[in-house]
Amino acid sequence: SLNLERSRFLQASNQSFTMSSVAMLVGLGTVGLLTLHAAVISLGGLVLVAIGVPLGQRISSHLSPEMFRKAVLIVLAAIGFTLIVRAI
Repeated sequence: SLNLERSRFLQASNQSFTMSSVAMLVGLGTVGLLTLHAAVISLGGLVLVAIGVPLGQRISSHLSPEMFRKAVLIVLAAIGFTLIVRAI
């Protein structure tokens, strides 16, 4: 844990996701895998992000710092568990 305050953590997370998405876009374009279908799916994901970020900010503003940390850990654990189950 980096013990970042909530706003700093959210800012760092959003920047990380943005940079990795740009890198993936460049990589897919470079190897010729950036198809119209992939672009449409990506745009759909952006719509979900545009809805999810404000919703997440609203929810997190009602949580204490300790509850926010626990919620983040629970979400990360659930994502990790899902990735493991899908790999099996």
